Amino acid sequence: MRALVVVAIAGCASSPPPPPSNQMPTGPLTTVTGRITDESNAPLEGVTVIVNPAGRWADTEGRPPEGEKPLADSITDAKGVYEIDKLAPGRYDVRFYYVDIVAHRVVDVRGPSTVDQQINGGWMSSGVQRHCADASAASCK
Repeated sequence: MRALVVVAIAGCASSPPPPPSNQMPTGPLTTVTGRITDESNAPLEGVTVIVNPAGRWADTEGRPPEGEKPLADSITDAKGVYEIDKLAPGRYDVRFYYVDIVAHRVVDVRGPSTVDQQINGGWMSSGVQRHCADASAASCK
């Protein structure tokens, strides 16, 4: 009888049950911080910063489809500073929304990262800077 009990315990120790699927991913999590400024390096307060896995919402230029939420977001404070924590290492789209201006960066996050951005009155999408003095211009839509 004792031999049977020992075998059963050894079997349990070698193959633990899988974790529930609703648990947060385990492993090292990291933080992305940064400072957003205007063209004169003055801090910009109220800039919305959205982080998503790279390529998510690419067909909508980073704007969330109705009903979807970003992986993480933040708003800059009076010093133009934002912080997004609890990110797993990976490749992310970081988008900055200020009034009708959008700036976009793709970053590889392997540990604590700083992603600063200067917003200079243009509109950026897919890495192309477009100046939009006339908001009705086709290149600004």
